[in-house]
Amino acid sequence: RRVRGMEIILNTLVVSPVKSLWLFATKRKWLTGIAVGLASIYFINRWSSKRKINLQRELSLQSYFRQAQETSDQTAKSLMPLLMKQLKSFTKINDTLSILQQQNLDQTTKLMFWNKLKIQAFTQTISGVYALCLLTILLRVQVNIVSRYLFMDVSKSTDHGGTSDSISELTREKYLRCADHILDKGLKGLISYVEKQVEAVLLSWSVQKPCSFQDLEGIIKEIRMRVESTTSNDDDAVIKKSDSSTVFQQFLIVPEDLSNNIDVDGVVSQSLIDHSADPLSEDQKLKLLLNETRDILESSRFSDVVQNCISQAFAVFLTTLRSSFTSEPLALAKLIPCLLYTSPSPRDS
Repeated sequence: RRVRGMEIILNTLVVSPVKSLWLFATKRKWLTGIAVGLASIYFINRWSSKRKINLQRELSLQSYFRQAQETSDQTAKSLMPLLMKQLKSFTKINDTLSILQQQNLDQTTKLMFWNKLKIQAFTQTISGVYALCLLTILLRVQVNIVSRYLFMDVSKSTDHGGTSDSISELTREKYLRCADHILDKGLKGLISYVEKQVEAVLLSWSVQKPCSFQDLEGIIKEIRMRVESTTSNDDDAVIKKSDSSTVFQQFLIVPEDLSNNIDVDGVVSQSLIDHSADPLSEDQKLKLLLNETRDILESSRFSDVVQNCISQAFAVFLTTLRSSFTSEPLALAKLIPCLLYTSPSPRDS
C-alpha cells in the first residue's frame, strides 16, 4: 500500500505535470511550424509576384527600346536617298562630269578637271561613309532619349492613373527634326573638312598613276587619320590623335550658341520627371533635350561607338571595292566610277 501510494503521489506531482507540459510544448511547436510555413509561403508568393512583375517590366522595356532601335534604323534608310542627293549637290560633282563630257576641251583643261573629279569622287564617297554613320548614330541617340520620356509617361499613367505628357508631340517633332542639321549645314561642313584632307593626301597622285588595292587601302587610311585627328600646327606637318566625338560633334547638332539662350541645369531638368515642380515652357524642354543630347555626344562611350561604327563601315566599303580590282593595278581614273557607285547602306552602318 505504501508503494502504491507513493506511485500515485509521484504520478500526480511529477509525471502528470511534465506530460502535460510536453504535450503543450509539442502542440505549440506544431502550431508555430504551421504559422512559419504559412508565412513563408506568403512571402515567397509575394516575392515571386514582385519578381514576375519586375521581369515583365524588364522584358517590356527591352521590347520597347528594341522597337525604338528599329524605328531609328528605318528612318536612316528612308533618309539615305536624300543624303546621297545632298552629297552630289554639295560636292558639285555632276558639274565637273558635264564639263568633261564636252568635246572641245584641250588636254591641259581636261587634265585639270580630271584631277578635280578625283578630289570630288574621294570627297563624296568618304564623306558619305562618315555622314551615314553619324546620321545613324544620332538618330539612335535621339529616338532613345524620346523613347525614355515616353516610357516614363506610360509608367506613371499605369502606376498612378491619369495621363502624363512631360514632352509634347510638337516638342518631340522639333527635337527629332534637329537631325536635319547633318543633312544640310552639318553635311556642308563635313564635306569641306574632308575635302581639305583628301587634297592633302592625293596631291601627289596623278589620275594616270597605277593604283593597287593595297594603295587604295593606304590612301583611305591616311585620309581617315587626318579626318579623325587634329593638327598641332597650321602646315599639317604633325598629326595628333583626337577624340572622334569632338571632331564630328560640330557636324552632328546645331551649335549651342545658336540655340535658345535658356539656362537649363540639372535642377530644372528634374521638372520633366517631377510634375510637382514648376512646368517648363516648350522652348525650355527643347533646349533641355538638346543639352542632354550634347552630353551624350561628348561622352567617352559615344566616342567609342562612333569609332567602332566608322571602322566597320569603312571595312565593308573596302570589301565591296575589292571586287573591282584584278591582279594588275588600275589607273586612278578608272577607280573613280567604282568610288561613285559604291556606297555603304544603313545596315552596314
